[in-house]
Formats: sequence, structure tokens, C-alpha cells
Amino acid sequence: MKKALFLGLGLCLLALPGLSPDAQGQQPSSHLQQEDQKIYEVVDTEPGFPGGMSAMMKYLAENIRYPEAAVKAGKQGRVMVSFVVEADGSISHAKVARGISADLNKEALRVVRAMPKWEPGRHQGKVVRTRYVLPVVYRLK
Repeated sequence: MKKALFLGLGLCLLALPGLSPDAQGQQPSSHLQQEDQKIYEVVDTEPGFPGGMSAMMKYLAENIRYPEAAVKAGKQGRVMVSFVVEADGSISHAKVARGISADLNKEALRVVRAMPKWEPGRHQGKVVRTRYVLPVVYRLK
């Protein structure tokens, strides 16, 4: 069987969150609850895989299995997986933002969903839910 090389780099998509206090400078409790549920695209401190980028690359290399059908078909390329790093560091809402083929997409999702808890993102001193996009690159040697 051919050897496969897996590469991945994390990209955090950016957009500025809007906070609007009420007229007295306080936020109503319903607004605070909505903020707790907000998924940030831009944060002061991006979420991080435990051990950093090199640890994430090692995790991907050790855990991704190149599907045999994709190897036989010579499928290569980049699967972009979008997910949310929750305030507790867990991964949720994982989906393929851009894929290659059903089997490679499914494998990239499986590995992302099985990741250990991350260090969550922070914005304005608070731990927040943050969207993250991870490219998972499949290359046949």
C-alpha cells in the first residue's frame, strides 16, 4: 500500500463580535445568555490544540487512515473541516466546509471529532466559543 502524508494547519476565521449594552450601560440577562451561546469568529486569543501545532500535526499523522478506495483511485487534496471549540475546549459542530470525496471527508471528520479537548479561545478576558477551520491535506507518496 502506498504511504500517505497528512498535513494540517489551523486557520481561525475572523469577524468582529458586536456587543451592545442597554441605555444604562448594563446588559440584560437574556443578552448575556445569548453572548454565552455566541460563536466567535474573531477572538483576542485563538483556541489551540494541546501541545501546539506540532502536536496537532503528530495527532493527525498518527490517527488519520487513508481510505483504501481513495488510495486506489489516487485521490489527493485538502479537506477543510470547520468546527467550534467550545468554552470547555471540546469540539462540536464539525462539518466539511470543502471536501474532496465522501470517504476522505468522512475520515477527516472522524479524526477531528475524536480530538482531545483544546485550549479554548478568549475574547475580552473571557473564555468563548470559537469557530475554527482546519485543512486536512491528503497526499500519496
